[in-house]
Amino acid sequence: MENETEIIRKRYDRLAPYFERIESMMEKMMMGALREKIWQKIHGEKILEVGVGTGKNFSYYPAKAITAIDFSPAMINEAKKKSQHLGVVVDP
Repeated sequence: MENETEIIRKRYDRLAPYFERIESMMEKMMMGALREKIWQKIHGEKILEVGVGTGKNFSYYPAKAITAIDFSPAMINEAKKKSQHLGVVVDP
């Protein structure tokens, strides 16, 4: 029998390729502006983002040294694609 963490990881792995589209309406309506507002308050040379998901915060990062982790390998793969697309250097 699988433990709860493994069940959740598999769900996120299955959703990863579609996650951006699933949340796109909410992102456009309010989350994008909220992310921008929050990230304007973040300062420092290093960032550790835990639960990075697909990398929705990448375009707002103010720091130069970024480490991003997630427990879903498929989400990390999506985040890698996004970081390459945006030209953001992230150490997953």
